[in-house]
Amino acid sequence: ELISLIKRSRIPIICICNDRQHKKIRSLANYCYDLRFHRPTIQQIHAAMLTILQRENVSNIKPETLDEIIKSCNQDIRQTIHSLNLWSIQGGKTNLLAAKMIEKSINNNPFELCRLSFSSELRNKSIIDKSDIFFYDYQLMPLLIQENYLQCQPHVTNSANEKRKLTDIEHLKLISQASDSICLGDICSQMIFSRNENWSLLPYQAIFSTVAPCSYVRGHLRSMVSFSSFFGQRSRKNKNERLLNEIEKHICLKTTSANKQQFNLDYLPYLSRNLISTLKQNTQEIAIEQCISLLDDYYLNRDDLQTIMELNTWGKTGKNLYDQLDTQTKSALTRNYNKTNHRTPYAIVDIKKLKKAKGLMDDEEEEEDEQEEEEQKDDIPIEEDAMIKLAKKPIGKVPLKKSRKK
Repeated sequence: ELISLIKRSRIPIICICNDRQHKKIRSLANYCYDLRFHRPTIQQIHAAMLTILQRENVSNIKPETLDEIIKSCNQDIRQTIHSLNLWSIQGGKTNLLAAKMIEKSINNNPFELCRLSFSSELRNKSIIDKSDIFFYDYQLMPLLIQENYLQCQPHVTNSANEKRKLTDIEHLKLISQASDSICLGDICSQMIFSRNENWSLLPYQAIFSTVAPCSYVRGHLRSMVSFSSFFGQRSRKNKNERLLNEIEKHICLKTTSANKQQFNLDYLPYLSRNLISTLKQNTQEIAIEQCISLLDDYYLNRDDLQTIMELNTWGKTGKNLYDQLDTQTKSALTRNYNKTNHRTPYAIVDIKKLKKAKGLMDDEEEEEDEQEEEEQKDDIPIEEDAMIKLAKKPIGKVPLKKSRKK
């Protein structure tokens, strides 16, 4: 839609993106002028800051102090101006050591810390400083490092302290060393979060999972820091385990599999092939009858058929055999299955209807509670109701007694 809008519109359209290497940007870049912005260097910011300081009549700052302030602000012009403003308010007493202590607040971002871990800025830092990045979030940072270390382009210097290009074999060796270190860090993590909870291994996990991998492939990231895909894969794994347990309970009376792993690897592939082959080889009516008969023999329902096909689709390149069927066959199978009765040794519960019924029951309970509260409010006498103020009865005057005449 945006490309078609660019073609039709006579008004200039400015498109801004953070990840130039994204797949969606590649097609869009063919219809735009690719103008790339880079972070300004310390020398460029230094010259601009000197101009501002001269106009503000500030001349008692040393060049090395100004460079350190710019470096500490991560070469952010706005943050540098703000830091110089504070410096001038304090009377220009900031020395070189105090300038190094200026840190930009963005460094507390896990994604920025991940980028900083791979950059050359930490090359000369101590192990303690590098480990502090891990302890910012010792559960998330190893996952971010593991997700992005393949996107880092290492920088290697020769004896003359000049950068040289790595060969493919050297690059693969560095990646291999980093992956071995990440595996050791994962072993430490499993021992830490096991039943024994050996928390004394946390510093070792910091070295193996964050410090060492970043040291091997230290350079620059070729794209934005990607969020860890571990959480999505774990959610998918839990879902598949739940579906597998459900199918195993449905079919347990007809099978003799020893455990869940054997049932998944040895039984389900053959069952899925038989179900699909019956739908493909025969005519539509006969194929649907045979497929429904096979489902009834194993006490499986219509949803189990689709679940079995999903569980036997391996990886992103795997093909779901059920999706390859035409729409008419799927619709006819669903209609014929719903028309007939099926005897199952378990109760079929529709989760959607159950949630809807539960929501209606909750609403009815709330309405009953409100009615009871209103009835209780009505039973309160007017004299005890704090919201009603009764008029006080006027106090009659006490008649004065007439004095007796002597």
